Amino acid sequence: STTKTIAVGVIPAVPGTPSVHASGPSNKPVVTVSWSAVAGATSYTVEETDPGSSVGDTFYSGPNTSASSIIFATGSVKFRVKACNATGCSGWSGYGSVTLQSDFGLTAPAEASSVQGGAP
Repeated sequence: STTKTIAVGVIPAVPGTPSVHASGPSNKPVVTVSWSAVAGATSYTVEETDPGSSVGDTFYSGPNTSASSIIFATGSVKFRVKACNATGCSGWSGYGSVTLQSDFGLTAPAEASSVQGGAP
């Protein structure tokens, strides 16, 4: 008789909803997304969905369980995470979000009372 060994891979479980918070000045808000490790996962992908968008973009992809970046947005920014290994990836977690009120350092000019160095 012949014996065959079959390797069975298991896709990681869906991660819990990530924790999201912002810090730093409003003109350069640093957003940190963190989540709990999932057994059997070797990497994670975090998706960011900006206010007014229905399409997410990759915020982070790698082995860590937290990621930070400066985000310029005004409104609710949503994040979700999935866990991956050589067998495949889990489904997406629920969304974690943070509301940003980014101040881009721009102010409207005051009304000019006179023009110097040229015609109005």
